[in-house]
Amino acid sequence: MPTYFYDDKHLGRVYIGVRRDARRLIARWKDGHVHVSVPAGTTADALKRFLTVNREAIERLNHTVVAYHCGQVIACYKCKATIAEQDRLPGRIIFGHDGDDVVLSVPRGIDYHSESATRSISGALQVVMGERAPALLLPHAGEVAARLGVQPAGWQVGRGLRKLGHCTTQGVIQLSRALMFLPEDLVDLTVCHELAHLTHFDHSPAFHRLLDSYLGGREAELETRLKNFKWPILR
Repeated sequence: MPTYFYDDKHLGRVYIGVRRDARRLIARWKDGHVHVSVPAGTTADALKRFLTVNREAIERLNHTVVAYHCGQVIACYKCKATIAEQDRLPGRIIFGHDGDDVVLSVPRGIDYHSESATRSISGALQVVMGERAPALLLPHAGEVAARLGVQPAGWQVGRGLRKLGHCTTQGVIQLSRALMFLPEDLVDLTVCHELAHLTHFDHSPAFHRLLDSYLGGREAELETRLKNFKWPILR
């Protein structure tokens, strides 16, 4: 099967294999890269459209970038989560606390390489950090707003994974619990993004100028870091 590659700005190096018997384009992950099987005669434009339209779905297929193990310490916003093991409740993940930090005890003998284990641990991390977000994330967001001299109508914590923030037409800002897995300056990127929407409810040049000023001229740098961030949860 002839193989070529294409460098996509979001997915990285994509390997393309031409199959004469293929009827449609199919993407999968292997060894950290996207591999696409395409029918003979597929044009470069058709491939680019396929990657653009299906990018988020393709990214969600990449489970290999998230892996867990016993003793693993996961840095979270203003706290950390440690993965431990327990044999008291087989088949259950137990939450515990060590001061401000969280201990996630999974069943002893769990197969950390299985997709089901990865999904269970990822989901548990999101739940426990979602519970902590109102006390840790929202006060900080309020401080950022006060420093910038803007005030939303309210704050909420949401469960979105792909969309990290949202500003309603009523001026209420919702921040995803997934922000709990980001360093503070990337949290501030999302907070400031939504605060800028209080003035510009679009993504116009004026919006980006305001956002860049909120971030001290670091919008482009922080956006690049966020795009390349290695999440400790499935998204």
